Amino acid sequence: MRIPTHIVQKADQCHLAMHWTDEGIMVGIFDITTKQPLWLEYQHIHPWELMQAIQDWKWNQPLFRKVTASHCSQQWTLCPVHLFDENQLHIWFTPHANWLTQYQSIQGQNIMLIEQFANAGISLQELFSHAQECSIVALWMHYHLPQHPQQDHITLIVENDVIGVLVKKQGELQLANQFAGKEPEDILYFASAVLQQNELSQNTTITLVGKNASVELKEYFEPYFINVQLWTTPLGLQLPKNKEAKDWHSILLHTLCAS
Repeated sequence: MRIPTHIVQKADQCHLAMHWTDEGIMVGIFDITTKQPLWLEYQHIHPWELMQAIQDWKWNQPLFRKVTASHCSQQWTLCPVHLFDENQLHIWFTPHANWLTQYQSIQGQNIMLIEQFANAGISLQELFSHAQECSIVALWMHYHLPQHPQQDHITLIVENDVIGVLVKKQGELQLANQFAGKEPEDILYFASAVLQQNELSQNTTITLVGKNASVELKEYFEPYFINVQLWTTPLGLQLPKNKEAKDWHSILLHTLCAS
Protein backbone atom coordinates (compact mmCIF):
# COMPACT_ATOMS: atom_id res chain seq x y z
CA MET A 1 0.00 0.00 0.00
CA ARG A 2 2.50 2.56 -1.25
CA ILE A 3 1.70 6.25 -1.09
CA PRO A 4 1.41 7.85 -4.55
CA THR A 5 4.54 9.68 -5.66
CA HIS A 6 2.80 13.03 -6.19
CA ILE A 7 1.75 13.01 -2.51
CA VAL A 8 5.16 11.90 -1.24
CA GLN A 9 6.69 14.88 -3.02
CA LYS A 10 4.64 17.30 -0.91
CA ALA A 11 4.69 15.37 2.36
CA ASP A 12 5.81 18.48 4.26
CA GLN A 13 2.40 19.97 3.45
CA CYS A 14 0.42 16.89 4.51
CA HIS A 15 -1.08 15.19 7.53
CA LEU A 16 -0.69 11.39 7.67
CA ALA A 17 -3.47 9.78 9.73
CA MET A 18 -3.87 6.13 10.66
CA HIS A 19 -6.56 4.17 12.46
CA TRP A 20 -6.08 0.52 13.30
CA THR A 21 -8.40 -2.20 14.49
CA ASP A 22 -8.04 -5.92 15.09
CA GLU A 23 -8.83 -6.43 11.41
CA GLY A 24 -6.68 -3.89 9.60
CA ILE A 25 -5.49 -0.33 9.13
CA MET A 26 -7.24 2.67 7.60
CA VAL A 27 -5.05 5.50 6.36
CA GLY A 28 -5.75 9.01 5.18
CA ILE A 29 -3.48 11.75 3.92
CA PHE A 30 -4.83 15.29 4.24
CA ASP A 31 -3.73 18.71 3.13
CA ILE A 32 -2.60 20.55 6.28
CA THR A 33 -4.05 23.90 5.22
CA THR A 34 -7.40 22.91 3.72
CA LYS A 35 -7.89 19.64 5.69
CA GLN A 36 -9.08 18.04 2.46
CA PRO A 37 -8.46 14.29 1.99
CA LEU A 38 -5.92 13.53 -0.72
CA TRP A 39 -5.69 9.75 -0.33
CA LEU A 40 -7.86 7.23 1.57
CA GLU A 41 -7.07 3.53 1.71
CA TYR A 42 -7.73 0.43 3.81
CA GLN A 43 -5.64 -2.71 4.23
CA HIS A 44 -6.63 -5.89 6.03
CA ILE A 45 -3.66 -6.79 8.24
CA HIS A 46 -3.01 -8.27 11.68
CA PRO A 47 -1.92 -5.76 14.37
CA TRP A 48 1.40 -7.52 14.99
CA GLU A 49 2.29 -7.07 11.31
CA LEU A 50 1.75 -3.32 11.26
CA MET A 51 5.17 -2.07 12.36
CA GLN A 52 6.96 -4.01 9.63
CA ALA A 53 4.30 -3.19 7.05
CA ILE A 54 4.58 0.56 7.65
CA GLN A 55 8.31 0.32 7.04
CA ASP A 56 7.83 -1.87 3.96
CA TRP A 57 5.33 0.64 2.57
CA LYS A 58 7.85 3.42 3.35
CA TRP A 59 5.27 5.55 5.12
CA ASN A 60 7.91 6.68 7.60
CA GLN A 61 10.36 7.94 4.99
CA PRO A 62 8.61 11.08 3.74
CA LEU A 63 8.73 13.79 6.41
CA PHE A 64 5.02 14.39 6.90
CA ARG A 65 4.24 17.64 8.66
CA LYS A 66 1.83 15.89 11.02
CA VAL A 67 1.30 12.24 11.94
CA THR A 68 -1.62 10.99 14.02
CA ALA A 69 -2.95 7.56 14.89
CA SER A 70 -6.00 6.22 16.68
CA HIS A 71 -6.83 2.84 18.18
CA CYS A 72 -10.03 1.13 19.30
CA SER A 73 -10.88 0.77 22.99
CA GLN A 74 -11.76 -2.53 24.60
CA GLN A 75 -13.62 -0.67 27.32
CA TRP A 76 -13.83 2.95 28.45
CA THR A 77 -15.60 5.37 30.72
CA LEU A 78 -15.81 9.13 31.25
CA CYS A 79 -15.06 11.07 34.40
CA PRO A 80 -15.48 14.77 35.23
CA VAL A 81 -12.07 16.44 35.40
CA HIS A 82 -12.54 17.58 39.00
CA LEU A 83 -13.15 13.98 40.14
CA PHE A 84 -10.27 12.41 38.22
CA ASP A 85 -7.21 11.03 40.05
CA GLU A 86 -4.53 9.29 38.01
CA ASN A 87 -3.49 7.30 41.09
CA GLN A 88 -6.91 5.67 41.23
CA LEU A 89 -7.04 4.09 37.77
CA HIS A 90 -7.26 0.61 39.30
CA ILE A 91 -10.64 1.57 40.73
CA TRP A 92 -12.02 2.18 37.26
CA PHE A 93 -10.59 -0.89 35.54
CA THR A 94 -8.93 -4.09 36.73
CA PRO A 95 -5.44 -4.49 35.23
CA HIS A 96 -5.38 -6.85 32.25
CA ALA A 97 -2.30 -8.69 31.00
CA ASN A 98 -2.90 -7.86 27.33
CA TRP A 99 -4.50 -4.43 27.67
CA LEU A 100 -3.03 -1.04 28.46
CA THR A 101 -4.85 1.44 30.69
CA GLN A 102 -4.52 5.11 29.87
CA TYR A 103 -6.37 8.39 30.19
CA GLN A 104 -6.66 11.66 28.31
CA SER A 105 -8.72 14.81 28.44
CA ILE A 106 -11.37 15.39 25.79
CA GLN A 107 -10.62 18.58 23.91
CA GLY A 108 -13.29 21.20 24.43
CA GLN A 109 -15.03 19.17 27.14
CA ASN A 110 -14.57 19.15 30.92
CA ILE A 111 -14.21 15.37 31.03
CA MET A 112 -11.50 12.72 31.08
CA LEU A 113 -11.57 9.53 29.04
CA ILE A 114 -10.26 6.45 30.84
CA GLU A 115 -9.79 3.40 28.64
CA GLN A 116 -8.26 -0.01 28.20
CA PHE A 117 -7.02 -1.07 24.78
CA ALA A 118 -5.13 -3.99 23.30
CA ASN A 119 -1.35 -3.80 23.37
CA ALA A 120 -0.52 -4.83 19.82
CA GLY A 121 3.19 -4.07 20.11
CA ILE A 122 2.83 -0.94 17.99
CA SER A 123 5.30 1.83 18.86
CA LEU A 124 4.75 4.78 16.59
CA GLN A 125 7.54 6.76 18.20
CA GLU A 126 10.05 4.31 16.75
CA LEU A 127 8.86 5.21 13.24
CA PHE A 128 7.61 8.80 13.59
CA SER A 129 9.30 10.95 16.21
CA HIS A 130 6.46 13.50 16.19
CA ALA A 131 3.51 11.11 16.03
CA GLN A 132 0.47 11.64 18.24
CA GLU A 133 -1.73 8.69 19.24
CA CYS A 134 -5.16 8.72 20.84
CA SER A 135 -8.28 6.63 21.31
CA ILE A 136 -10.87 6.76 18.56
CA VAL A 137 -13.36 7.36 21.38
CA ALA A 138 -11.63 10.66 22.16
CA LEU A 139 -12.19 11.72 18.55
CA TRP A 140 -15.84 10.63 18.75
CA MET A 141 -16.29 12.92 21.75
CA HIS A 142 -14.30 15.80 20.33
CA TYR A 143 -16.28 15.91 17.08
CA HIS A 144 -19.78 14.68 17.91
CA LEU A 145 -20.45 16.17 21.36
CA PRO A 146 -20.46 19.82 20.17
CA GLN A 147 -22.96 18.95 17.46
CA HIS A 148 -26.72 19.51 17.91
CA PRO A 149 -26.60 22.15 20.67
CA GLN A 150 -29.74 22.53 22.78
CA GLN A 151 -31.29 19.47 21.14
CA ASP A 152 -32.31 15.92 22.00
CA HIS A 153 -30.11 13.69 19.89
CA ILE A 154 -28.74 10.14 19.73
CA THR A 155 -25.55 9.33 17.82
CA LEU A 156 -24.98 5.64 17.07
CA ILE A 157 -21.49 4.73 15.86
CA VAL A 158 -21.58 1.24 14.36
CA GLU A 159 -18.37 -0.36 13.14
CA ASN A 160 -15.80 -3.01 14.12
CA ASP A 161 -18.46 -5.06 15.95
CA VAL A 162 -19.04 -2.15 18.34
CA ILE A 163 -22.02 0.12 18.95
CA GLY A 164 -20.99 3.49 20.36
CA VAL A 165 -23.86 5.46 21.88
CA LEU A 166 -23.88 9.19 22.62
CA VAL A 167 -27.11 10.59 24.07
CA LYS A 168 -27.82 14.29 24.48
CA LYS A 169 -30.90 15.80 26.11
CA GLN A 170 -31.48 19.50 25.44
CA GLY A 171 -27.85 19.67 24.38
CA GLU A 172 -26.46 18.11 27.57
CA LEU A 173 -24.63 14.78 27.49
CA GLN A 174 -26.68 12.12 29.29
CA LEU A 175 -24.94 8.91 28.27
CA ALA A 176 -21.78 7.85 26.47
CA ASN A 177 -21.12 4.13 26.26
CA GLN A 178 -19.97 1.30 24.03
CA PHE A 179 -21.63 -2.07 23.52
CA ALA A 180 -20.62 -5.19 21.64
CA GLY A 181 -22.84 -5.92 18.65
CA LYS A 182 -23.24 -5.45 14.93
CA GLU A 183 -26.59 -6.93 13.90
CA PRO A 184 -29.43 -4.51 13.08
CA GLU A 185 -31.56 -5.92 15.89
CA ASP A 186 -28.72 -5.28 18.38
CA ILE A 187 -28.38 -1.67 17.25
CA LEU A 188 -32.14 -1.14 17.35
CA TYR A 189 -32.34 -2.65 20.84
CA PHE A 190 -29.73 -0.29 22.31
CA ALA A 191 -31.26 2.71 20.57
CA SER A 192 -34.69 1.88 21.99
CA ALA A 193 -33.29 1.21 25.46
CA VAL A 194 -31.39 4.50 25.79
CA LEU A 195 -34.33 6.45 24.37
CA GLN A 196 -36.65 5.03 27.01
CA GLN A 197 -34.14 5.29 29.88
CA ASN A 198 -33.54 8.94 29.15
CA GLU A 199 -37.23 9.70 28.58
CA LEU A 200 -36.70 10.96 25.06
CA SER A 201 -39.53 11.10 22.54
CA GLN A 202 -39.88 9.15 19.32
CA ASN A 203 -39.22 12.46 17.55
CA THR A 204 -35.61 12.46 18.79
CA THR A 205 -33.19 12.59 15.88
CA ILE A 206 -30.95 9.55 15.54
CA THR A 207 -27.79 9.79 13.46
CA LEU A 208 -26.23 6.55 12.25
CA VAL A 209 -22.46 6.80 11.89
CA GLY A 210 -19.66 4.42 10.84
CA LYS A 211 -18.97 1.96 8.07
CA ASN A 212 -21.88 -0.30 9.08
CA ALA A 213 -24.33 2.63 8.98
CA SER A 214 -25.91 1.57 5.73
CA VAL A 215 -29.06 2.64 3.91
CA GLU A 216 -30.45 -0.79 4.83
CA LEU A 217 -29.86 -0.08 8.54
CA LYS A 218 -31.62 3.28 8.21
CA GLU A 219 -34.60 1.57 6.57
CA TYR A 220 -34.62 -1.02 9.37
CA PHE A 221 -34.92 1.82 11.92
CA GLU A 222 -37.57 3.86 10.14
CA PRO A 223 -40.68 1.88 11.24
CA TYR A 224 -39.69 2.54 14.86
CA PHE A 225 -38.29 6.09 14.86
CA ILE A 226 -39.48 9.24 13.13
CA ASN A 227 -36.18 11.03 12.50
CA VAL A 228 -33.35 8.75 11.39
CA GLN A 229 -30.46 10.01 9.30
CA LEU A 230 -27.11 8.81 8.02
CA TRP A 231 -23.94 10.74 8.77
CA THR A 232 -22.90 12.49 5.58
CA THR A 233 -19.78 14.26 4.40
CA PRO A 234 -19.36 17.39 6.54
CA LEU A 235 -19.89 20.66 4.71
CA GLY A 236 -16.82 21.67 2.72
CA LEU A 237 -15.05 18.31 2.82
CA GLN A 238 -14.53 16.82 -0.63
CA LEU A 239 -13.96 13.06 -0.65
CA PRO A 240 -12.08 11.29 -3.46
CA LYS A 241 -14.25 9.67 -6.13
CA ASN A 242 -16.23 6.58 -5.04
CA LYS A 243 -15.55 7.20 -1.33
CA GLU A 244 -18.47 7.56 1.11
CA ALA A 245 -18.17 9.49 4.37
CA LYS A 246 -19.68 6.72 6.50
CA ASP A 247 -17.01 4.22 5.42
CA TRP A 248 -14.20 6.60 6.36
CA HIS A 249 -15.67 8.13 9.51
CA SER A 250 -12.82 7.00 11.79
CA ILE A 251 -10.09 8.46 9.61
CA LEU A 252 -11.99 11.62 8.63
CA LEU A 253 -12.25 12.51 12.31
CA HIS A 254 -8.47 13.00 12.29
CA THR A 255 -8.77 15.95 9.92
CA LEU A 256 -12.13 17.19 11.27
CA CYS A 257 -10.67 17.38 14.80
CA ALA A 258 -7.30 18.81 13.73
CA SER A 259 -6.45 22.20 15.18
